[in-house]
Amino acid sequence: MGPLPVDMDMRARRWRGAVTWGPNQFEATISESSIEAYHLYVVNDRLQKLGENLAVVEAKLWANLFNTSTCDRHYYVANLDLELPAGAAFFMVVPLTKGGLEMNIGTISERIEDVFAIATTSDAWCAGPSSSFIAWVLPFLVWSIGSAARV
Repeated sequence: MGPLPVDMDMRARRWRGAVTWGPNQFEATISESSIEAYHLYVVNDRLQKLGENLAVVEAKLWANLFNTSTCDRHYYVANLDLELPAGAAFFMVVPLTKGGLEMNIGTISERIEDVFAIATTSDAWCAGPSSSFIAWVLPFLVWSIGSAARV
């Protein structure tokens, strides 16, 4: 999986951004010959799926005709804007086979960071500037980071 971007939703328990991942890999070989699609879920710390899948992305079966030794972690993208369920810890990508079998577990992302929770619970923020300053500067920082990422 690719690195998670900074949460672009300033509201509590909401997350907005793009989740990226590469094609299916088994041991050292990248192959999608038996993969129909990928399902994206939110999972808890025990890797249990929390609710229905967030996205279904069809496999690009031709991916395995190119360099099968290099994984492009930005090959697949799911743009999300969601309310985080209680216990949300990671995003998980699960392959769905051509026979319709969904794997029980898949690759997980970095830990999901809710920017609202970081701004309101971090000791560095709470011990430092006033809350009115935080309310002004935090949206600017998120906007700046988002703009830099698009360059």
